[in-house]
Amino acid sequence: MYTIAHLDGAIVYLPLRPLAFSADRETADFVARLSTDKVSRRELVPPLLEHVGFFAPDPAPPPAISPVSRFEPTTCVLLLTTACNLRCVYCYAAPEAQGEQLDVELGKRAIDIVCDNARKLAQSSFTVGFHGGGEPTMALPALRALVAHARTKPLPCSITLATNAYWAEPRRREVLDLGFSSISLSLDGVAQVQNEQRPSLAGQRTFDTVMGTIGELEHRGTPYGIRASVTDQSVHQLVESIDYLCRNTQCPTIQVEPAFAHGRALQSGTHLTDHSVFVQEFLDAYDVACFYGRHLYYSGARPWAITSRFCMAVDQALIVSSHGELSACYEVFGRGHALANDFLFGRIEADKPLAVDYPIRQRLLDRVVERRSRCRDCFCYYTCAGDCIAKAFVPGDQGHLEFGRRCQVNRAISKELLIRHVEQSGGVWRGVRKKAEVDCS
Repeated sequence: MYTIAHLDGAIVYLPLRPLAFSADRETADFVARLSTDKVSRRELVPPLLEHVGFFAPDPAPPPAISPVSRFEPTTCVLLLTTACNLRCVYCYAAPEAQGEQLDVELGKRAIDIVCDNARKLAQSSFTVGFHGGGEPTMALPALRALVAHARTKPLPCSITLATNAYWAEPRRREVLDLGFSSISLSLDGVAQVQNEQRPSLAGQRTFDTVMGTIGELEHRGTPYGIRASVTDQSVHQLVESIDYLCRNTQCPTIQVEPAFAHGRALQSGTHLTDHSVFVQEFLDAYDVACFYGRHLYYSGARPWAITSRFCMAVDQALIVSSHGELSACYEVFGRGHALANDFLFGRIEADKPLAVDYPIRQRLLDRVVERRSRCRDCFCYYTCAGDCIAKAFVPGDQGHLEFGRRCQVNRAISKELLIRHVEQSGGVWRGVRKKAEVDCS
């Protein structure tokens, strides 16, 4: 239970219900004292609390992170290649990307493992995702072979792709004919923003080609979402970009993320530094998306999400780098990353069981749990859940306990979204209790 100061009173927020409502100062004070057992038995309960069902029991919290001895993932994410056909100004992968490609037999082995786990756990399906490192479709023959292999398995398989979608014909047709269950594509906004931030490897404009891919996805009825990255140079065009995408695409869900300081962004200073401006621009863009009936979200602010970890990848996904190493995050895919010693915890071989370094894995999971334990008094405890560890952790023994500007952004946006939900619901928001997004895109 949390009280969040707002106007002359507060928003009272019970995330496990989820329930949030606007309370006057007297009611908010009663709730705050109730949480510390300082309410006198003689005091009258404010009628509002009875009206909204404040005293109803909470449902059970989400399950904790799986014990290290139970690594039985039913999702695999294959970082197929570090080659790319774009040269994004903020790329987290650069300068590590050298064009390595995952051996197809290792990819098949990963698919076999997660399918076998799903059968053992009596699940009805499993998931295979393709991601970077680089652009997965740069290794199209391997991609085609692995998609085909996944479809030979005895359980149904959801096959997803994270891509830059920069394909002209006939490559566009060849990729989409593989029949992905869903596609997450990167498009940063209006033509000027996209072309400046995400030029091709040869320096060419990419906007028209990516929009052409979106048109083909919609023609085929393929489910897709858009992910946009925001820099200091593009943050003031965020509202314009979201308005454009809402008017010119049918995309139901758009994810917006600040470009963060790693890889090329760190080298060239193209990451987002003006976080206070991002908060306001995001909220204005959110209102625009709502006007069009679209869902705009930032991963650190998800009031509808109830979770014990920011992302399922940390303990429930088999992420295989192009080198055949196991990682706890798709963004940490090589030994050149500053967090590699914490995140890379084993290898996969084509004809052997997974080689898991359990002490490394245990240390990482312990750090994730310890970090979140420091968040218990934060109203984002069940939604942000300690934040994205690849972005929040810094190297060092205590690096997992750093709480920086992303925390401030997460709280600021989450608070304003809760206020919007409450106001739009007539003062009482009874949200739908949902798990956080399972993917790690």
